[in-house]
Amino acid sequence: GALRGAGAPRWGEISVKNATIDLESRLKMSGLHLHRRSIHGSAYVDLAHLRAKGVETIDGYCAGLGGNTRSQITRSIKLYKERGALMVDWAATPTEGCAYLAEIEKLQRAKWQARGKFNEASTDYFFSFHRKLISRTIERGGVELARISAGGKPFAWIYNFVDRGCVLFNSGGFIVESDNRLKPGL
Repeated sequence: GALRGAGAPRWGEISVKNATIDLESRLKMSGLHLHRRSIHGSAYVDLAHLRAKGVETIDGYCAGLGGNTRSQITRSIKLYKERGALMVDWAATPTEGCAYLAEIEKLQRAKWQARGKFNEASTDYFFSFHRKLISRTIERGGVELARISAGGKPFAWIYNFVDRGCVLFNSGGFIVESDNRLKPGL
């Protein structure tokens, strides 16, 4: 209705990024012509399956990964631990969540500017939307934001959606390290 009904804006094309199969089905049922530009898979880890197999630790999880990935993760954790204890802090309030998002925003803007893909207007809109989403959903568990530190110094921020028992990575911000053996994203 909002796309084709009375009073709907005149448009020639709508681009939807990260659309789900469910959304695609609904759009098709509305009679819209769809053109799919690309399909990308998402990494998925079934934690319930791993727990059922007795996997409860990072070492157990890493044992099921390929040798190169396992080696990079193990080395990175070791190097970060040389800075001090690894800590994960979870934002519990809208204020904390938005502060973590501000760190992600700062790091993302720097990354986008370095790649020549920075767009101030779309970036402002994007982060404004997510500040509202965090403010409305963090206290009931709809989103989670984490800050990861080594020796008390933060190096990574993670922003996830939580839906029906699934944690879905949305975005993250990572300090660029001079030592490329450190892999904060892993």
